[in-house]
Amino acid sequence: MDLSSTVNNKPMFAASIKGAGSFLLGSSQFNVGLNNDNSEVTGAISDGGHFGGKGATFGKVGTGTLTLDGKNTWTGDTIVNGGKLVANGKVLGPGRYGPPPEFQKKD
Repeated sequence: MDLSSTVNNKPMFAASIKGAGSFLLGSSQFNVGLNNDNSEVTGAISDGGHFGGKGATFGKVGTGTLTLDGKNTWTGDTIVNGGKLVANGKVLGPGRYGPPPEFQKKD
């Protein structure tokens, strides 16, 4: 799914994402989890897409758990505002982290 845009840092929201598809974020701020469900993504989440862009921010909201098992390469921050984000075996609670695969805690 190509979510890239000609607008840098464009905020976007999704109730949930799941499955083996690829998600191209461009330079957007993509927030997932509004429906509070648990879901799993085995596909890759990355910058880029039709309109290019890099430095995408990935945010987890809501109360559910989102599990990411794909090769994720977005280059902006990872922000957990609600629920849990499980990325390649690492459980991330609320806070700000760096990009994958290290997810270094920033605060």
